[in-house]
Amino acid sequence: MDLPGTGDAIDFRTIVDRAGSGNLTELGGLRFTGRHYASSRDGVTVVNAQAQAGGKPPAASDLDGLASTAAG
Repeated sequence: MDLPGTGDAIDFRTIVDRAGSGNLTELGGLRFTGRHYASSRDGVTVVNAQAQAGGKPPAASDLDGLASTAAG
């Protein structure tokens, strides 16, 4: 998400990084736990990502890696 200014991006990331801040959209009926979460900021751009198993659970480190890669 691109924000109007760097200060706005910093504030937004602080909010979305907080546990329990919620999701914008949960896809496919999955319930995200927030355990496998990562975010990044580059200037006014903030990216946040969560990974959650939809079937047989992979290793937690795999889900953490997916979230980190997605967040960049």
